[in-house]
Amino acid sequence: MEVLEPLNIRRSPTGGQIVDWGTLRHQWACVRYLRGTSALQQGEMWLPSSISVLMRYTAEITERNRLKWQSKTYKIVSLNGSKIDGTLTIVADLVDEGQQGVE
Repeated sequence: MEVLEPLNIRRSPTGGQIVDWGTLRHQWACVRYLRGTSALQQGEMWLPSSISVLMRYTAEITERNRLKWQSKTYKIVSLNGSKIDGTLTIVADLVDEGQQGVE
């Protein structure tokens, strides 16, 4: 898994925010698709576009980062670090491929 960080943030001519992303680090991770109960809890039916990521804890990763896995970019929704076993659990949603630079 590749962890991305914002390198440059600028405005488009129409006032939208454009973010250029660069690699912060490569990290081993266990990735699972969230579906079924997660999709139903939100009251919507949709294709699996959320993932749960389990990796070794690092303070470098925040909600501002992105994750790149299998050529797809994901926006971090939540982080849950565990001091007991030193892991970090991340829930992330797929970024619309046409809007990758816009937040």
